[in-house]
Order: sequence, then structure tokens, then C-alpha cells
Amino acid sequence: MDKLPRGILRVTYPTADGVVIKYRVRIRSEKKGIHDRLFAKIGDAKLFLADPTAYQQAEASEAAAAQSQQIGSRTDEEIQERRTQRNFRNTHADPLLDKLFAAYLDEKAYLKTSQAWLARNRHNSLKSFLKILSRTPVENVPGGMDLRSYLMGKSPEIQRIPQKPLGELNASEVGALQIDSYIKARQREGKKRATILKELSILKRTFVRLPKLFPFAAKLDRNPVELYDKELFSAQIKAEASEAKPRRIATSNLETIEAYLGQQKNQQALWAFRLSLATAIRRAEVLELRKDQIHPTHLALTFTKTKKPRNVFLTGEAQELLKAILAQNFTPAADPKLFSLTYVNNYKIWQRMTKAHPELKGITFHTLRKEAISRAILTLAQANQNMPSLFVGAFLGVGNVERFQKEWIDPTLTQPNHDSQAGVLASVGHNNAQTTLKHYLDIASPEK
Repeated sequence: MDKLPRGILRVTYPTADGVVIKYRVRIRSEKKGIHDRLFAKIGDAKLFLADPTAYQQAEASEAAAAQSQQIGSRTDEEIQERRTQRNFRNTHADPLLDKLFAAYLDEKAYLKTSQAWLARNRHNSLKSFLKILSRTPVENVPGGMDLRSYLMGKSPEIQRIPQKPLGELNASEVGALQIDSYIKARQREGKKRATILKELSILKRTFVRLPKLFPFAAKLDRNPVELYDKELFSAQIKAEASEAKPRRIATSNLETIEAYLGQQKNQQALWAFRLSLATAIRRAEVLELRKDQIHPTHLALTFTKTKKPRNVFLTGEAQELLKAILAQNFTPAADPKLFSLTYVNNYKIWQRMTKAHPELKGITFHTLRKEAISRAILTLAQANQNMPSLFVGAFLGVGNVERFQKEWIDPTLTQPNHDSQAGVLASVGHNNAQTTLKHYLDIASPEK
């Protein structure tokens, strides 16, 4: 038996047809890279050992020529049949994500024709998110190979995973690798964790709807979005926490906003600002507010961000403010809306204001909502000897505020008011005390 060159190992193993002999080539060097392959012929093994790159190039050329010859020998009927099968797979059995996104958006088409601006805006927002998901490039191992098998045998300098826009992948191709790659791509673009999680939640919902939208599609064992690596956000959570901005608005900034909006030809932006600060309702809820929703003690909102109607408690200040707004007659008597100010015009006014006053950068309508909620909670705490769970949580660092609330706060106090914590939560539209504590409440006094 001839002695084999160093780097080649003879491997034998029994099969039903007898003993099979293979030649294993193992290379680990800076010049040739890392390789581990089996060959049926010793000659091929020696050629690969001598120059792996040249052998792989020759192998690829032969495969391309064979494929070209095979395609050329197909009849028109065979070509058409393969094309039909591929189209059926991409559109029915295993749809491209672009097809899934389009079908999901069509399912929400009723929002586009809604009379409520918030519904139309929700449709436009969904369309934008799906577009971002579709065009973001993600890592994708070709041919359905697992990552380890794909990288094996490749030198470190060429161990790059091909990328492809997420929308061009079939539903079955999406897994942990693609989702993790998407997160990294968005983080490199400087997107915040909340934005990325919002995009992932939309992607997750599209996979939830996959069986309904594409009945022929194979059932997935698990929603692929659930497989992402949670540790990818660890550093981002710490960084964003260190850069968190105060939720309270300085008194001087509130005065600047009041003065600037008061100088505008369209005074509706000023009154909308005052109403948001007095009631803690959202921007769309302010601009879409109807006159028939205004009651002596509350606002009866029917179309909200959470899709659940809610009543908003009106303080004495808010009641007087609404009387003053109605007296302005911003809309004709026959118009059901309180304001004629559109979202776009209001946005432009605030954009010009922050440009004229750089110190107001970062203050939005949502910031007003946080300020209003903090005021309401603190007013409640000062007027009530029994500290609410939110207030105690802010001081003592209660881990699970929701459990604390259920054990200590009377669960029947759910009517909108400013006399109890449950009443405040019902009024502002966030029944989850944990969310309100983390996102809205700030016990620090605003700067002067």
C-alpha cells in the first residue's frame, strides 16, 4: 500500500455493497485556509491538497457547464412546468415575504378608507414598516444549508455570508439567522430598540396570518421571529438608559411653546396644545375629537390608539378650557369635529417651532402626554394619604407594580377620575400600571 501524502487520510467504512474507501483531506494553514473534504479518488484528493482554490474553481466551472447543458436539453414543456412549479411555490406553497406583506396589507385595506384619521394613519404606518422590512438586507445561507456546513472549508477571509433583501426570501427560509441579521442591520443604522421591536412585532403578525392568507403554505413549527437572540439588545438597553431624557417639561419651555403658538395665524395649534396638556389625550385624539364626544365630566373617545373606546376624566380646568375652545368656533356648526387643523399642518407648525427654538428639540405631543400624566399622578399622591402603587413603586423600586396594584388597590375603582390611581389609569388609557410607571410617570419636578 502506497504511503499517502501528509494531509490525506484513508477512511474505510462498511456498506451493504461492501467496504468503501474514501480519502479525507484536512488543511489548516494561513495560505490555503481551513478545509475538510472527502474524495472517492486519490488523484482528486492530491489535486485538492496541492491547491484548494484552483480545484474549487475548476469544480465550479464544471458544475456550471453541466447545468447549462442540462438546461439546453430540456423541452419547452419541461421548462414551462418548472416555471409553473416555481411560481406556485413563491405565491402559494411557500410565498415570498413580499407576497406575504402585500397580502397582509390588503387585509388591512379597510383602514385606508376609514373616516377616522387615526385609522388611515395606522394603514400608512403599516405600509411604511412593511417597506422597511422588505428592503432590509439580511444574511441568508443559499441552498437551505445550515450555517456551520456552509462555512466549513472556507478560509477566514472568505467566510462571508451572502445577503439578500428580507422581502426576497421565501417564508420557509426565515429563521434565527435572518432575524438576528435584521436586528444587527437596523442597529447599524442607529435605530432605537423600541423601533426595531415594533418592526419585529409586525413581522411576527404577518407570520401569524400566513396560514389564513396562504392556505397551501406548509405549517411552521414555530414563528421564526420568536427565535431571535435577546442578548442582541443588552448593550443597546444600557446605552439608551444612560441617554434617557427627562419626561417632565421645563416651565420655561412650556412658556416658550405657549408664546410661539400664540403668535401663529392659526390659533388652533395653541388650543390643541393646551387641551393635550390638560387631558393627557394623544395628538390624533385631540385633532379627531368630535363635539358630541364632549360631556360635562368626561370625553367619550371611540377611536383610540389601543382600539378600545375610553372615557377621559375632565378636571375643572379642562372643562373650562373646552368651553373656551367651543366658543372659538373653529369649525362650522354642522361640522362634527372640534378642530379643522389637520395632522400635517400641526406637524409643520411644531417643526418650525423646534427649528426656531432649539431648546425645544425632543418635545413632541407625546411629551405633553407624559407631562400631563405625571401631573395627574402627583396631584393624586398629594391629595391622598394612601400612596398609590405607582408612587410607591417610583420611590421603593417595586419590581412588579401590577401585582402590587392588584393586592393593594381596590380593583373596582375603574371609572375615569383623578381621585384614585385606577381612575387615572382608566382616564389616560393605559390600564397597565407597569407601562405607566416605566414610560410616563416622572416624580421629578420640572425645571424652571
